[in-house]
Amino acid sequence: MSNWYDPGTGEFLIVDGAIVERDALRIAEAIKAYDENLELLCLDPDRAVGVSDAPFVVAERGQDNVLRPFMKVWQLDETIIHRIWQSDNNRFDQLQRVEKMEADQKKASQQRYSEFREEAKDIVAHIAGMKSNYTAELPGTGEKVKFFDDRPAERL
Repeated sequence: MSNWYDPGTGEFLIVDGAIVERDALRIAEAIKAYDENLELLCLDPDRAVGVSDAPFVVAERGQDNVLRPFMKVWQLDETIIHRIWQSDNNRFDQLQRVEKMEADQKKASQQRYSEFREEAKDIVAHIAGMKSNYTAELPGTGEKVKFFDDRPAERL
């Protein structure tokens, strides 16, 4: 490590004698924190023939202590953590999550319909309950007529 130079940006760290990019270390630690059985592996393309074409592999350590490829990754960023989280059916039942989302959406739709129905009911009750009358002058004769909502018109 004598020929390594850190320009002072803090972009790289030395971990266990290896130079590691800070973002890569953060992602690897997040994967390890999520599940102790997951490992982030960086592959040498010349030596990993048949394992993966991708430069990174997330592997799972099984009961027999053997690492098995779980996910091939071309770019080391936050999407890896999201992909792992979304594919974990042991912790999160995807069907149950979809059914819950559908039930919540149906409940919200019914609530909106109920609110609309109550508002329309109030408006109709207000209009139906109005007992008003209107007075108008007939054109040409000048005679006044009083109109009612609940009975026939009267001439004044």
